[in-house]
Amino acid sequence: ISKGFKKDPICLGAKKTHSSDMEPGQAFAEARERALSRLRDVSLDKAPAGGVDTGALAVVQAINDKAQYVTTSSCAGRCAVYAGDGKRVGRWLWLSHDAANESEIEKALNEMSGDAALVTLKFEPPILHVRCADLRAAEELTKTALTCGFRESGTSSLFSPAGPLVAIRSTAAALEVPLGQWSGQNWQWRASNDFVKNIVVIAGNRLESSRFKLDRLVNSISLLRKDENENKMEGTVSLRTNDANVNTCNSSTKCVVVTKSAARRVKLALGSKFNKEFLISDWGVDQVAIPFLGEESQIQKLLDPADEIQFIETNLRSKHAKSQTHKSTKVNIKGWARLGSDALLVPSEIEAQDWKSIAAFAKVKRLFRDCEVGPDETRPCRRTLLFSALSNQTDTWVTIKENGLSLSFDAACTMFCFGNAPERLRHASFDCRGQTVVDLYAGIGYFTLPMLKAGATFLHACEWSPITARALRRNLQDNGFAHKVTVYEMDNQLAVVDLKNIAHRISLGLTPSCRKAWPLACDILHSSGGFLHIHENHKVLIQNKSAVSNSTSSYYRTAFNAWGQDVACHINTILQERRPEAAPWETKCIFVSKVKSYAPHVFHLVADLHCVSSSSTSFTPPET
Repeated sequence: ISKGFKKDPICLGAKKTHSSDMEPGQAFAEARERALSRLRDVSLDKAPAGGVDTGALAVVQAINDKAQYVTTSSCAGRCAVYAGDGKRVGRWLWLSHDAANESEIEKALNEMSGDAALVTLKFEPPILHVRCADLRAAEELTKTALTCGFRESGTSSLFSPAGPLVAIRSTAAALEVPLGQWSGQNWQWRASNDFVKNIVVIAGNRLESSRFKLDRLVNSISLLRKDENENKMEGTVSLRTNDANVNTCNSSTKCVVVTKSAARRVKLALGSKFNKEFLISDWGVDQVAIPFLGEESQIQKLLDPADEIQFIETNLRSKHAKSQTHKSTKVNIKGWARLGSDALLVPSEIEAQDWKSIAAFAKVKRLFRDCEVGPDETRPCRRTLLFSALSNQTDTWVTIKENGLSLSFDAACTMFCFGNAPERLRHASFDCRGQTVVDLYAGIGYFTLPMLKAGATFLHACEWSPITARALRRNLQDNGFAHKVTVYEMDNQLAVVDLKNIAHRISLGLTPSCRKAWPLACDILHSSGGFLHIHENHKVLIQNKSAVSNSTSSYYRTAFNAWGQDVACHINTILQERRPEAAPWETKCIFVSKVKSYAPHVFHLVADLHCVSSSSTSFTPPET
């Protein structure tokens, strides 16, 4: 379990001398920022794993993407061999966050030494601790965890200034089985190899089942209420329009938009510059539009720089107007996606509206009309800029910050997929130190940047779209990696001519399929071997509906693993044919990551393959 956060008194709900003076929201905000900073800096994590284990990355990312939550510790489940004396004193002989390994357990037992102890095999199910902004957030998360099968989940620290703490856990799948009694010099008794083998299978099945519970939890958390700072919007904008049959006295005038709490102070500060001919009007949910006279530069000098203000020009009702009738148009912006901190995507079916009002309500400066991705291989995106409050009203570039990285792109013609965030985070957890990496489908740097952050010595990035390649170069420069990358702005079929036999790790991040590039990847793989990360949309064929309904998680996981083994078999065949000088090859699928679901029984999967040339002993593969 990641224990690096437990020394933080705010995170534990312990009282500091100043915490009682804090507002609850402020205390939570500080605790959240402290916990996130420790997640970003692995050196601060005191856990033996040295950070979040791979199996927990997706759920940790999903929880921390919610502004009302922050994880303080996490474990995706683990198998271990433990030697103890029954008095809470003992030692770990072997531990893994992956499935139990019979040979490694046998090795640990054979190398047993030290004081007398009872040796047991343990399986510990997943457990997470989550700090919540308020009781409502804690209640929602607890209910979600219980629904997903974590039946011992509960809430504590209800009155902590930093917010309640939710423990997400289920002890029902826990396993602890004696393997032998060590006297200090020899075994008094020890379980047979067949017994160990059977227990390893049981522990592995329980780990797989627990991982599927985590998958369900990730999907369910995405459905929880959204915060205004998240990627998806919620709410309904009321747009008031005058009845066309009524003679109105509305006119266009300059206004300054401020929060309602600051309205009185701003009006007094304007003094003679306040335009008394018009009425102050509501603008969005918690803001008002105040009419003024003169130039914006003059008004700025009169107002407090600390106030968040926005200058607009809109129609306001004159004080001298007679009573009028109005029509109210409501626009539901629930589910509209944010791009970065200042842009919002408007669904293509939404007709023309008062875009200024919608932008003000959503607290963004730009609105883009969304569109479908083009059908050709460059996957073009043609969005329309509907509204911009920027000084450069033609600027369509946006920046998204994720996992300590900055991703910029032209939103008018480049797509961005938020659903792949956990997979990008997983790539950042790879050990790429000392490796030459090739990204055959680099895009704007979705997986390029995480692998560079993971320590890649050098990276070759292929991207044939000029607009996307421009964004890639900008992102490499902004994140400080430009000196470690060569960008090939061309078809990867042409780029690999100069990349033979160099790659220790290759990313093939194209969906729905990248099979066309499999031979290329085999050509550029290092002669001693390396890792391939192959993306594909895979449809799971349902042959026995009762089997699915009885054990959905294990059924899908079996199907995913079968797909991964099939991919490994194909890659091994290609290597034997195209790289005979290094044959024979051995290719194994060491992990299949489920990124997301596209449709019923259709999943975006990533197969992590480990390829080794049996004729070479010079390459020692690092951990993936």
